[in-house]
Amino acid sequence: MAVRHLFTHLCEFALVDNQNRFSYINIIQNVVLDEIPGALISLFIGVGFTGAEGQTARISVEDPRKTELFQALEHTVPSVSDVSKVGGMKSVSHALLILKPAVFQLGGTYNVVLRVGGKVIHREPFTVLKRAAAEGSDKNAGSN
Repeated sequence: MAVRHLFTHLCEFALVDNQNRFSYINIIQNVVLDEIPGALISLFIGVGFTGAEGQTARISVEDPRKTELFQALEHTVPSVSDVSKVGGMKSVSHALLILKPAVFQLGGTYNVVLRVGGKVIHREPFTVLKRAAAEGSDKNAGSN
C-alpha cells in the first residue's frame, strides 16, 4: 500500500494521550507575525497519513524558495493489530513536528512536505504574513 496523505494541521499546541490519540489546539491556516523576519514562540505541525507497515515517511517545512528550513522528522508506519487487519483497517500514522521557536525569515508561501523514499507525496501550503497595523497584539499565530 502506498503512503497517502490524510491531513496537515498547524496549531499553537498539540497533546498526545497515553493511548496515542492526538488533540490539536487552536488550529491555524496562516502564520501572522508582527514583523518579518519574525518568530512564534512555538508551532506544532501534525501530519496524518496511511501506509504499509514499516514504511518511513519524512516531514519537513520548506520556505518560499523551496529551501528546507526545519529539521525533518522521519516517522515509520506502525503495525496494526491482527484484529484490525482482519477487519480491513489501515494503519493511520500521526507525525508531529514541534518548532520552538518557529523562525521565519521571509513572508510568502511555505509548504509542509510529506516524502517517502525521497518522493514527494503531498505539499500542504501555508502563508506567513505581516500583521496589519490595526490588528491586535497577539504575539503568536493567527489565522486568516
